[in-house]
Amino acid sequence: MARALGNSDHRALLARLATQAQREVIRARHRVLAAMHNQATQQGRHLGGRPPYGYQLVDAGPHPNPADARWGRRLQRLAPNPHTATHVTWTFQQRLAGHSIASIARNLNERGIPCPSSTDPDRNRHRTRGTWTRRTVAVILANPRYTGRQTWNRRANGTGNPRSTPALSTRAAHPALVTELDFVTTQQIRAPRPTNDGLL
Repeated sequence: MARALGNSDHRALLARLATQAQREVIRARHRVLAAMHNQATQQGRHLGGRPPYGYQLVDAGPHPNPADARWGRRLQRLAPNPHTATHVTWTFQQRLAGHSIASIARNLNERGIPCPSSTDPDRNRHRTRGTWTRRTVAVILANPRYTGRQTWNRRANGTGNPRSTPALSTRAAHPALVTELDFVTTQQIRAPRPTNDGLL
């Protein structure tokens, strides 16, 4: 074996096979990611992961892939969580009314509303904070899933290939907690700039 590895032709063959294998891995990855992008945009399919605060996962029927169906896998979709959905709607209403993100977080804490990590501690063991923060509220206000559209790959860097292209379903895939108009309006609200009042 050592003698064979020392042969230059053999080393060249191994290098060629390794290159071909690497290319096939890349092609397979792109095929999978392109399929996931299509499932999210065209079918509005939930592709896994924790449901966002305000939603829960419910059964959506047999899996459309025959192989997965044979294994007993079923589709899941998002549905409003009866315990938390109203807090999401309230958060958007408060922001649309002109309240700051910090004041919304403070109000939620004062009212004793459990924050997302406290609501589902078993799935949020990596988060130790038990209170609402500005970041928590900001993440909710920036999530387009609350309009009823499915999303995938929101952290894409926009390089133009399926792996990096954010996906947004072309139509509603689950019940909305906020209208699209209100969501877009919320994104346009910015914190007021400080003025020189009182300094003159």
